[in-house]
Amino acid sequence: MEIEKEQFLNQLINSYSDDLIYLRTHVRDELLSPPKRVAEPLFTPFCCRMYILIAVGGIEAALKSWKDSYKEVGIDILDSYFNSKISNIERINALYEAFINIGLEVDKEIFDVYLAFKHLRNSIVHADIDKPKHAEWIQQCGLPIDTYEFNEMHWNRIVSVEQTMTSYLGYILLVKDFPVDTRYPVKLSKVKTKRSKVRVMNEREFSNAYLTNMQNIYEHWLNSTEDEFKNDADDQELYDTFKYSWLEYWRVHFTSNFSSYEDILINLEIIKLLDTKKIYLGKGRVDYPQPHRYFLHNIFKFEDGICKDLIQSHLKGYEPLRVEDIIRALRMGRQVEQLILPLLHSPLKFLIQLPNLKSIYSEFVEEELNKVLNATQLAISWICYVEEKTEDEYPLYQKRIEQLAEIIADIN
Repeated sequence: MEIEKEQFLNQLINSYSDDLIYLRTHVRDELLSPPKRVAEPLFTPFCCRMYILIAVGGIEAALKSWKDSYKEVGIDILDSYFNSKISNIERINALYEAFINIGLEVDKEIFDVYLAFKHLRNSIVHADIDKPKHAEWIQQCGLPIDTYEFNEMHWNRIVSVEQTMTSYLGYILLVKDFPVDTRYPVKLSKVKTKRSKVRVMNEREFSNAYLTNMQNIYEHWLNSTEDEFKNDADDQELYDTFKYSWLEYWRVHFTSNFSSYEDILINLEIIKLLDTKKIYLGKGRVDYPQPHRYFLHNIFKFEDGICKDLIQSHLKGYEPLRVEDIIRALRMGRQVEQLILPLLHSPLKFLIQLPNLKSIYSEFVEEELNKVLNATQLAISWICYVEEKTEDEYPLYQKRIEQLAEIIADIN
């Protein structure tokens, strides 16, 4: 039974730790990143309250585990700390002395603030702040009694104290196996939280937002009946949002990097010409050297000068093509190959349905399908050239090209 109790306690400690990591990174950081999805004046106090509840639970469980492990070998430690009748000062001293007695020199102020967390935690859980000495201790430590007053500064301090306490408790495990000579105590440092970063969206995150929009709209359409989707007044806004997201995805990835959509057609012809004439960086498909394949897959990482030197040194018979045009075509092929695949799933499926839902989108859809068709052809031509494959070896791309060609023919 004792073993089961120990295992349960360890599971609790681990779950508390996981919850804190999740709250810090996947909840707070994600929801405060653009586009913000929370009201920050309410969200930060919520995060502070939740963090204190979880942190105190985990730390108390760890302290109890420490106490029990020493008791097994006949050493009484932290008995005074868990005595509910002692004063705040006595409780802090008991905790501090427990660390000193095993050779760990810690910052006593951390325990002061942690005790304030305990009092706050108890007041939140039990809706009770009637003990004047507890309220006074909380305020002396610079924390608000009214938990709606928690702000970013309090959040950083709460995380710093919790992380420091966790660090202290981690050293206890080491000391148990590798005792410290108390004449030469180990001084433990305080964990400082990093300054909050400015939360902004980069190009990739904007792109993912547009893609998510299109995927969500497709899922909504998929789970609605035809009559529901056609008759819902809000669906016109969904159509417009899909169109906007589709065009912005293209703008971010194509228009911003290449002068025009016609570049796709131009670069497609260049890569097809290189492949048709068997103009490869190596000696041919059979002896194609791996370093050159790495170069082509990572062509954006190399400066123009390096790319030019490699092309001129290893690519033979490319005239009358210019080296600059070849580099541009290979770069665009790589980029399109990476970016077109996400569009070939739910976004493309909904785009095809748009004219059936609203005939006014027919011209837009025809134009965009032509873009997708040519971009897909560029992607498959690039990957066949680089990977020494034929188009038949990429059935997904080939199937999409055939479907798009049929759909465009039907529209015309």
